[in-house]
Amino acid sequence: MGNGKRTKIKQVLQDLNAHHSHSIWREVCLRNKGKTNDAIFYRGHHISYEEMFHNIDSYCAALRAMGYRKGDELPVCMSVTPEFICLFLAISRIGAKINTIGNWFDQQYLIDILNHTGSKHIFITDDNVEALQSAVVQSKVEAMVVFSLADSLPDGHDPYAEIDCEFRCFEKRTPALNQTEIMRILDHAEFMKLAANYKQAFGDEEQFQKSLDEGVSLDDDFTITYTSGTTDPSRPKAVLHPVRSYMTLARFKDADISGMGQMKGMTVLAHFPTYVHAGLTTSIVDPLFESCTIAAEPIYDKDFFIHALLINKPNFVCAGAGFWCSLGKLLTFDAQYKNLRLPFLYIATVSGEEMSPGEEKFLNMVSKEHRFGTDRFPFSLIPVTFSIGGGTSESSGVLVTLFKKYQELRPGYLLNKKSMGLTPLGCCDVKVIRENGSECSTDEVGSILLTGPCTMAGYYYQPELTQKIQFKDVDGKVWLKMGAYGSIDKFGSLRIRGRMSDIVQLSGGEKFPLYKIEEAVYQRKTDVMSCTVVCVKNDVVVHVEPQPTVTITKEEFLRHVASSIKPILPKALHNTLFIRYRDNVESFPIAPSGKRDIQSLTNEGATCAAPYNVILG
Repeated sequence: MGNGKRTKIKQVLQDLNAHHSHSIWREVCLRNKGKTNDAIFYRGHHISYEEMFHNIDSYCAALRAMGYRKGDELPVCMSVTPEFICLFLAISRIGAKINTIGNWFDQQYLIDILNHTGSKHIFITDDNVEALQSAVVQSKVEAMVVFSLADSLPDGHDPYAEIDCEFRCFEKRTPALNQTEIMRILDHAEFMKLAANYKQAFGDEEQFQKSLDEGVSLDDDFTITYTSGTTDPSRPKAVLHPVRSYMTLARFKDADISGMGQMKGMTVLAHFPTYVHAGLTTSIVDPLFESCTIAAEPIYDKDFFIHALLINKPNFVCAGAGFWCSLGKLLTFDAQYKNLRLPFLYIATVSGEEMSPGEEKFLNMVSKEHRFGTDRFPFSLIPVTFSIGGGTSESSGVLVTLFKKYQELRPGYLLNKKSMGLTPLGCCDVKVIRENGSECSTDEVGSILLTGPCTMAGYYYQPELTQKIQFKDVDGKVWLKMGAYGSIDKFGSLRIRGRMSDIVQLSGGEKFPLYKIEEAVYQRKTDVMSCTVVCVKNDVVVHVEPQPTVTITKEEFLRHVASSIKPILPKALHNTLFIRYRDNVESFPIAPSGKRDIQSLTNEGATCAAPYNVILG
């Protein structure tokens, strides 16, 4: 790292600490005072920064009227709407904590979460009521504050209703609960009435504004979000992040130390589930810090992705690899989209998991043909990938990969164009260690550790889990075990190889990591697009998908894959390894978080009578 970059990093940290009492809401206000572009775009409704700040004031007033103060914890299960964005910033302003919940969590787990919060209310959008109402009724929560997906629609009318019909209707829906006997329900109008009544109690605007503020510091707890639930989808781990995590990450991106300062003033698609940490960083905090327009989209579904792009015409989009691959296939194979062009899409990012070499090759081809980004750039691109691999929620997405034109700007690129690893933002340090704790040499595979102000405070209500992945070194630095294998090249780039949980225990105690199979398969760069390896009972199952351009037969493709695997495979696995062929129409299952659904792939193998082709033996 050069002296200039070190100086810039030091300056950013000093500046941040100089504003220790500084909420995310205040930072957003300071950065966007007098901005003339929209803060939020929602299905034809344009919301200015001035209007958004006015709405946040009202939301703060309503929360005050309901009795909420600094340190209180508010459970929220909302899709991405203007109401969620305003509520998020209002909670930040009063110094409370927001606990974002997924509607698909195990019911008893939901009840436990709600009771842990100690809140009398849950804040929810009407599309989530049906999934949560049973758990809410059985919890200690006394009332629902229900926002409709239609609350911010122009004249209550969704101009894209026809597109939405196969997903969900954007109409106001009354929760199917007996309010008098079971639970009190407040709608958006009643919530805003609380705000108006609260404000009327003050003699002037200055006193009213003072009543809304709390002394928020960088080290105050702010969000409880959830992991993608790879190990237990119904009970994902709750991750606690302080204000410092968001402020540091956003400021480093803003300072362009990472090479990511490309999004200023862009329209950013915000569609991630709100219980996912990446949804809050890439969809709300980062865009508002960069004076962007947030295109709020409540529907997060790979089959709706193409519509989300066409409705909102975003310049910056973050989505899981499965979403991008589904989009690429649609543009390639569906006749109605063959001639579609997406010149407004400047920056496409992949969150949560690494894109395979084959997927990158396929999507680069698609981006050129369909003219991604050509409104701004003379070349088509999928240039930036971040928040890859294990530890995304825990480490706040502080690892960055640059592709194509941006990659060329990195030191060492011209000397070694194969250096395509992850580069940590300047606010964190990364190292790779052996089992004995010593640091690995260049290109040696080991366990990835990360430290810095963007890492989590811990797993919420689960100190025993926190102790398993966090530790202090002799200098007092707190390191996070990312739970992944990796290596660092001579240019300082990190390559994530695979999850440490994905191992096979061989006879004699030897461990075989499954990532080695995927790496062997990807050596056939010309014909393999996607590969995922899972354990099904005592078997290892390799799911492979060919490139759409492959012309060889299924049998030939499987033989090629088998010939790649066999040389690196222990003999003990020869009779227990199967290869599952997935054609380009048969998509990989996608979890609610947007990542590839490992649990579904595992269950698929356990329930099918004979879904695999036995290759080795």
